[in-house]
Amino acid sequence: MGANNVPPSLILKIAEEVRRRGEIADEASERAPAESAQPITSPKPGLRTVEDVLEAGPTNA
Repeated sequence: MGANNVPPSLILKIAEEVRRRGEIADEASERAPAESAQPITSPKPGLRTVEDVLEAGPTNA
């Protein structure tokens, strides 16, 4: 067994998953800008943080 009694087979599975996710992230970064997230606007002025939004409560916007 490896560090902290983790079986080597599990370490290999985790390493493979990390490598796979890294490849997915690389592919995502190569996409065209049109496919990337777009900025959004707040339904109320002055809501800059999650806490501000939660404090303001729901809106009908």
